[in-house]
Amino acid sequence: MIVMFVAAFLGSTVIAVFIGFLLTLYAAYTAREAGVSELSLLTGEPAWGPEMIVRTRRVNDAPTAGAVEKWIAWMCALRVNQYIYPLLNHFRSPMANRHWVTSLLAVLDATAIRITALDEETEPSLIRFLAEGANTMHMLRRSEMARHAQSDDSDDVTAWRFESEILSADQTPAGDPGVTRAEWDAAMKFLADNGARLKPDREAAWRTFARIRAHYAPPACFLADALFAPPAPWSGPRPRMRRFAIHTMWPELARNAGFGKS
Repeated sequence: MIVMFVAAFLGSTVIAVFIGFLLTLYAAYTAREAGVSELSLLTGEPAWGPEMIVRTRRVNDAPTAGAVEKWIAWMCALRVNQYIYPLLNHFRSPMANRHWVTSLLAVLDATAIRITALDEETEPSLIRFLAEGANTMHMLRRSEMARHAQSDDSDDVTAWRFESEILSADQTPAGDPGVTRAEWDAAMKFLADNGARLKPDREAAWRTFARIRAHYAPPACFLADALFAPPAPWSGPRPRMRRFAIHTMWPELARNAGFGKS
């Protein structure tokens, strides 16, 4: 009798805990995808940083301090939820060309371009946004590598380091930005053709952008490959999908401008 009572109690407890866990996962998943869905109008599908700048300009939606704080809050929530529940990393978007990694990477690229290449006033909080984004990418890469018993000795990134990268006269490369100079020049032409005002010193803009992107691009590209994200522009190679002959997919405006055409 006692054994039956204990078994019944444990059975109902396990079921209740399991249901609660599923509800928590679902709430975190919907919160993440709500942010990705909201971004998709501006970033394109699949997401790309320069595409976001062009679309933002067309709808006159320049980032304000309030908008930046909102996206920082979304990104911090994403970082915590994905780290606590690593299974969420592998929950895909219901839309084939959307993915949280490529969307976040596109927003970080667009922010870095605004700071380094566009001749316009920018919100000081954008530097913190880049730092939070880099921390998110590094933290989630460590989580994913730990699942496969791999080590990651990369450092976290703080806002002051990003500010020092922008203001420093030292232009020594800080690492691989994951973008070539030719790809950068093509993107700058795309922006200029669509009315963006660029800073006159393109060389300095490229060097600073490359130094900043080297902080967050490697972990982002690792995650994009590990999680089989859509092959968005500037999101790195896909060694795990090599056998499928994957080619870069371009969002609408870039595709209409001739990107991806032979």
